[in-house]
Amino acid sequence: IGIDGFDWRLTDPLVAAGRMPNLQRLEAAGTRADLLTLVPLEKSPVIWTTIATGRLPIEGGRGFLVSTGEDGDGPQAYTTWYRTTRAFWNILTDRNVRVSVLGWLESWPAEVVNGTMVTDYVKYFAVEGDNNTVSRTYPEALYDEIRPLVVFPADVTDADLAPLVGEPERMGDERAREGIDALRWIRAGDLTFTKLAEHFLDERPEDVMAVYLRGPDAVCHQFWGDRDLAAAGDDGFPSRQFGPTVDRYFEATDALLGRILERIDLAETSVLLVSDHGFQGPRRGLDGAQRQGIYMHRELGTILLAGPWAAGEGLRVEGCRVQDVLPTLLHALELPVGRDLDGEVATALLGPAGGGERAVEFIPTYEITPLARTAEPPESPVSEEIQERLDALGYVE
Repeated sequence: IGIDGFDWRLTDPLVAAGRMPNLQRLEAAGTRADLLTLVPLEKSPVIWTTIATGRLPIEGGRGFLVSTGEDGDGPQAYTTWYRTTRAFWNILTDRNVRVSVLGWLESWPAEVVNGTMVTDYVKYFAVEGDNNTVSRTYPEALYDEIRPLVVFPADVTDADLAPLVGEPERMGDERAREGIDALRWIRAGDLTFTKLAEHFLDERPEDVMAVYLRGPDAVCHQFWGDRDLAAAGDDGFPSRQFGPTVDRYFEATDALLGRILERIDLAETSVLLVSDHGFQGPRRGLDGAQRQGIYMHRELGTILLAGPWAAGEGLRVEGCRVQDVLPTLLHALELPVGRDLDGEVATALLGPAGGGERAVEFIPTYEITPLARTAEPPESPVSEEIQERLDALGYVE
């Protein structure tokens, strides 16, 4: 379970206050650590690709390029075409392990896997009447099955958002419009992929399932300033309305986590919860100016392993790095680790059933054959929308 922007410094007080009971139960059942993100700081798509591949972002060679860039015709979103090494779903497919991947960041176009893939573009295409379904899912026909589960922003009602704001009776205020619109879009994405996770666990269980929720990071980017102002005693309307939103959205994410965990028996199934970075708000540069975007991220994210693979219950162990996630997953699945990966097995997280006492098996590489891809990169049909969303969140300076 990937949750963008989760941070122990934010969740621990909420857990202590009884506001995140599902995370509290998962922590009590497992082993947690800090997860060091990429340094210097990178955008979330780069970090999630490191998590998926065990590779550091090196241009041109064995690494990958994942970001949102510009060319002469306007913004062009990078896609899976630019990733030159195998992600965990490719490796597991090669090893005949069944896998479902739901909403992984920058996973379009969908790749051929031994199982199913629903790309993150489902939420960008989420407009009524859209007929462009190409490569949103693998297999292609899967889209017809999952389409009724997609939550459109228009489906998220004011009643749905009321628990996330301080003055729900004033959500129609013109001064709240931008924030409410952003919150509606963010919430729709997380609800969509939670519903998909429920569906796949119920109807299409596989050996490994991965689901990604972006909401906490997006909400922090959008509303952290209001949170800081409210904490400083500011009584203006934005502070009253959106000051509580970050913490309340973390509570709401805990409820989504609970919906997923309801379908998982931790006596038989292991759950790995990962975030790509933490969150701390704007930093000041050497010139004294506030730096936002990725500079709002904290270097330490979260990793938590519960279930049979875990080293123990309620344990806190030494931290590991984002590039260690894939090697750790491979080792726990009793698969060899490629020597060309940049990470290593985080044995402190693992108990005997997860390979914590087993020697790591190595192979030179999983890159025996090139990844299948077209001669030219596909053009993302939603580059402008992605750019608009990033700009709206202050993610791009």
